[in-house]
Amino acid sequence: MNQAAGRKSLGEPSEADKDRDSLERLMHEYNGVERVQHVIKFFFKNKSLINNFIRINQAAAINQFLNIVTTVPQILNFETKRLLWRVLIKKHLRKSQRDAGDHEIDVGCRRDQVFGDSFQQLKDIQLRSWKQKFTIEFHDEEGVDEGGLTKEWFQLIS
Repeated sequence: MNQAAGRKSLGEPSEADKDRDSLERLMHEYNGVERVQHVIKFFFKNKSLINNFIRINQAAAINQFLNIVTTVPQILNFETKRLLWRVLIKKHLRKSQRDAGDHEIDVGCRRDQVFGDSFQQLKDIQLRSWKQKFTIEFHDEEGVDEGGLTKEWFQLIS
């Protein structure tokens, strides 16, 4: 017997059952607020699409979806929540470093769009900031930039 079948026989609810329960609970919580109910229904209906969008467009997701994500965290799977958590921590650390005067230039980009993504993030940086250390992160890749990712990034954009 496989594990999934074993779980079902133990009475553990499926992911669809959990989603349905969460949706029903939220609809009851926001009873009378029709606009919010429509948004919640939309997010649950398009859950996988929204998770993929957030994984691809991390910066936009933080700015655009943070309110709804904190209100209805059930729409995100664990990996997407973990990714958003990492982005928020990095954003907080960057702000702390800027406040302390220790500044790095962080660039997050997709390998297949390295030039365009980098340009969008670097176009407004002031001239004196170009002397700072660059820290590179490729989307959907784990790793810490100890210099190798920066070297690879320079090779890719040149």
